[in-house]
Amino acid sequence: RVKCPGVALADDETRMISSKYPTLNLIPRKADTVRHHLFKEDGSGSNPNSFYAKRTLKFDVIRNMHAEINGGESGMNEMEVMLSEYSSNKMCNYEAGDHLVIYPVNSQCVVEALLDNLDVDRHAIISVEGQPESYPFPTGLTVYETLSHCADLGALVSPNFVRMILQRKDIDYKAEIAHPRRTLIDLLFQHQRKLSLEDLLFQITPMKPRYYSIASSSVKHQTRIRLLYRKIKYVTSLGFQREGVCTSYLSYKGDLGNQDTRKANLAAYINRNSEFRLPKEGHVPILMIAVGCGVSPIRALLEERVALIESGRRLGSARLFLGFRTPDDEVFKAPVEEAIKIGALDDVSVTFASGDKDKRLVTDVLLDEGEYVWNHFESGGVAFVCGGARSFGAAVEDVLLKIFQVHGSLDYSDSEQYLRRLINEKKIMDELA
Repeated sequence: RVKCPGVALADDETRMISSKYPTLNLIPRKADTVRHHLFKEDGSGSNPNSFYAKRTLKFDVIRNMHAEINGGESGMNEMEVMLSEYSSNKMCNYEAGDHLVIYPVNSQCVVEALLDNLDVDRHAIISVEGQPESYPFPTGLTVYETLSHCADLGALVSPNFVRMILQRKDIDYKAEIAHPRRTLIDLLFQHQRKLSLEDLLFQITPMKPRYYSIASSSVKHQTRIRLLYRKIKYVTSLGFQREGVCTSYLSYKGDLGNQDTRKANLAAYINRNSEFRLPKEGHVPILMIAVGCGVSPIRALLEERVALIESGRRLGSARLFLGFRTPDDEVFKAPVEEAIKIGALDDVSVTFASGDKDKRLVTDVLLDEGEYVWNHFESGGVAFVCGGARSFGAAVEDVLLKIFQVHGSLDYSDSEQYLRRLINEKKIMDELA
């Protein structure tokens, strides 16, 4: 233990330190407030010592609501953001196909449960001066702010950290931790372990920003960006409820359905995705295949095609294959109908994996339309494949291989070569989470 006046909670003003990691220099609190973001106090940009990437900006949330009225708690939500007023560049410089990369904040109740496990003041400051070079997080933040913004409290605990908490080396990591999705809070509470601040901060998983496909086109919305997300929520094999760190954070940004949400904001930056773009030659036919939240970048492409046609451009044919969980899960009906009406989309096929209507998968419809798909690629068309799981991309590839064999009269080896050539030549582009 080490003497730490004004910081340690113990009556003798001492706190636990680590036998493995260097001791951090803490100074007493200056306030008991917790910042909602890590930008400079005047909101003019990110701190030089910030946890954020340099190009991170503050975005105001101006709309956040259910994308479909009967979607339920597992339904998709739509969010609209714009650059905060402090920015000298109000234009959101993005293109259809880009991502908005968001820094989430941990759930307050989880942060406070972890803080209760420590023996230091939650608002104590991790000093800028005198810190070891190996310290993984920004200095100048309070302990509370560090755990809120910089550590991923929903992540699995590393094997070495688990061994330290359980105080044994013989662990079956897959069976004990990975499969039941055990978190740090689970382990500390179940085994009644106390940690030093150093053992915690030097071993906890850093927070990583999350990538979300942009669901709008800057051709139509130059100052705003739209997103689509589904709140992740499930029960583990041990009966514990889990929520996704970022989707849970997004769902509470402003009251759902309340238009007056300008004070809610996000720390985010735009990630260029130059590998996912509409063809520069407008006459090239396009095929779009998407399931679930994969409809997000498809909506951006359709919106751009609508804007191009309204500006007088002539475009090639476009066909869309969409798949949702149930009829209640279907979103963006109006934009799709508008695209068909104006001629930006020729046809759409919508399938549902479950529900009262016929249960079919997108890949089933693709197989039925095999001749069309083969002729599409043979005529120089391109395809966009979008979905929330990489397994969907593999399923689409399997169907394409079957189509090439049946309708292109290719053997399996030649079908694989044909598929690889389409991918290498950017005739097939994907956006898979």
